[in-house]
Amino acid sequence: GEASPLEIDQINILQATMLAMRRAIEDLANRLGAWPDKALIDGNRCPELPIAAEAIVKGDAKEPAISAASIVAKVTRDRQMMSLHERHPEYGFAQHMGYPTEAHFAALKQYGACVNCICPRSTAVGATTPCPGCSRCCRASNTPTSSRRAPLNIPRRRHAGRGMAPRAYGASSTA
Repeated sequence: GEASPLEIDQINILQATMLAMRRAIEDLANRLGAWPDKALIDGNRCPELPIAAEAIVKGDAKEPAISAASIVAKVTRDRQMMSLHERHPEYGFAQHMGYPTEAHFAALKQYGACVNCICPRSTAVGATTPCPGCSRCCRASNTPTSSRRAPLNIPRRRHAGRGMAPRAYGASSTA
């Protein structure tokens, strides 16, 4: 799941991260046709969810499902950065991958905010401190996803048999 730069500016980076995690789990539920039994969250807070959730600090080092979700999120973001680099090589996305490096800020200062990858306005151009969201906010599209979604009517996953452990899915955000 993702949150747009506009949403980051409107609700702050923490709330946008929670929103992105909720969207990731909602998308998973839509694909499965049922809610997973539990969400494992990398961090110290959980988004509001209609299922059980567990926050695990440094979860990517402790829980294989979270490790896998973190890898998928990073690969997805890296692909977005490479796509942006192909369209806007002057920003150097292939080198800094959207992280708040000196090169990233120098490109923002020289060229202004990229039309297709607007960093949160509160931190992008002219920022004197690293943007906590830059590594997460640069997107291949600047079309914000609405934070108001219709409630999902997805049944909870039922266990196939006795003694079967509930399934847990890791969540990692690209917000």
